[in-house]
Amino acid sequence: MRWIVLSAVLMMLMGCGTAPSATRISYDFSNPAHIWDLPPELQEASGVCTRSKDTLAIISDESMVIWLFSLPQGRIVEKIHSTGLADVEGIEWENGKYILLSSDGILHTMTEGVPASTPTPLSTANNPEGLAWDPISQKLLIACKGLPLDRARGRRCVYAFDLASQTLDSTPFLRISTEQIARHPKGAAMVPFEGEGRKSRFAPAPKPNREAVFQPSGIAIHTISNNIYVLSAGSRLIAEFDRQGALIDLHQVFFGHLPKAEGICFGPDGTMYIVSEKGGKHIPPRLVAFRMLMVPV
Repeated sequence: MRWIVLSAVLMMLMGCGTAPSATRISYDFSNPAHIWDLPPELQEASGVCTRSKDTLAIISDESMVIWLFSLPQGRIVEKIHSTGLADVEGIEWENGKYILLSSDGILHTMTEGVPASTPTPLSTANNPEGLAWDPISQKLLIACKGLPLDRARGRRCVYAFDLASQTLDSTPFLRISTEQIARHPKGAAMVPFEGEGRKSRFAPAPKPNREAVFQPSGIAIHTISNNIYVLSAGSRLIAEFDRQGALIDLHQVFFGHLPKAEGICFGPDGTMYIVSEKGGKHIPPRLVAFRMLMVPV
């Protein structure tokens, strides 16, 4: 009898159009869940990764130290010192080891503070800055701020590195069109201009530099959707892509919260964490958390 009643209720709900509507993952970047000021030693904070559900690891490009940040305590709880590293831009934790990315394209796997270095075809000309582990492809993703390997203009690229074979796929894992970013309503407002502040009225008028509208500084894979999030510090934008490489949305980051956002990662519950360098004299380096929201499509 109760199955008959349940079936009748379901039919009524469907007939009344009360079936649950589709939702999507979103974030309110104007309303952070937490803002933590970091020590002055992290004024050049350049990367962050999830070490565990309660701990993040933060790196600075000017020091050879990995800083462990406790989320429950809201502070740095441990420092891991290393040697022989310079200009470290990205960090990831995988298979019980830290993997660091330097701006010359070299990957460093750290065991007990001693890094084992692996060169890649990337160099300072490509300016690799973002590093993330992709659980789907089982590869490291490297986001480049500079031009791609083929030197083609009008795009920024993400490359995949296979830890097992220690090789980089020269075919981009993700191609980001700077023109598409510049045409997006949220991206158009962030297009920089060349020649601003000209000293003479006879100098050429400032013109938009669409090539510079999106220069990746960090990358992360969402822990629930597996979508790809790429951060651009200069334009304070976060681009979200699906697994096929299509741009889903573009998000703006508030300068007052994150003056120079350099690293991004996600917690198991979908919380987004972004680390920022200091902003001038008055804004210290920061770690900012944004809760995941489910909003109607």
